[in-house]
Amino acid sequence: MGWKALIPATVLCMLASGCGTIPAPRVTDVYCSISGPCMVPVRVDNCVISAPSISVPAAVNVYWNIDERSAAYQFPEDSLKSPGVWVHDDDPANPQFVEAARVTSYQFQLRDRHVSRKSYKYGVRVVRPDGTVCPIVKANISNGEFY
Repeated sequence: MGWKALIPATVLCMLASGCGTIPAPRVTDVYCSISGPCMVPVRVDNCVISAPSISVPAAVNVYWNIDERSAAYQFPEDSLKSPGVWVHDDDPANPQFVEAARVTSYQFQLRDRHVSRKSYKYGVRVVRPDGTVCPIVKANISNGEFY
């Protein structure tokens, strides 16, 4: 079998094994206002999470909301042990993001203190009704830096 025949065979094998699945549609980036809460949509399709990049111009409460089409998923109940949203590179000695809380099954909140003009990576974790944890997704949250 020549190399030209291997490409379709490889693609077919990937699709059959599940590693060629199509990811959930990307959600639109969010630009927070300087007043009021910042609402961030989270979409989940077949346990694949989509979360947007976020730009934050000032201190604000940020709420991640699992959308209606993803109602079969929720944020984990134990937000201390397994938070629904967290910031990877926040400084624990002087945290930028505080007051992390699961507001409801479908909403998670963090307070962005906006003390540093910096870009951070955040993660989102959701679970199925049976408790199965979906693979996490990482996205950017940018304070004062617009992309």
